[in-house]
Amino acid sequence: MQITTNKFTLKQLFSSSNEQFVVPGYQRRYAWGRKQHAALFDDINLLQDDDNHLFGMILCHTCPHTGGLNQSELVDGQQRLTTITILLLALKKRFEELELKKKAEEIEGSFTVPI
Repeated sequence: MQITTNKFTLKQLFSSSNEQFVVPGYQRRYAWGRKQHAALFDDINLLQDDDNHLFGMILCHTCPHTGGLNQSELVDGQQRLTTITILLLALKKRFEELELKKKAEEIEGSFTVPI
């Protein structure tokens, strides 16, 4: 088994048109609760304009890449990745409700597939 490490921004992580993250059946169901959400949101609230946040490791099991759609099994980090995705979708929806089109489009631009 070969392990390759890469650092990605969220936009880079979500922007590949031929990558799909899959949570395999052997992984636990989504289990984050108020405590984990609060810790993540508190960290995000502390960020300044040019700050970055280390979301931790996301470990994927991948097969050799092909020309089509490549599925990466999320082995570790599925709780964080799911929470961030839900947060981004909620923010996009709220910006649309507030008619802040540019902010909503900014979030939309983070994902390859329209959300």
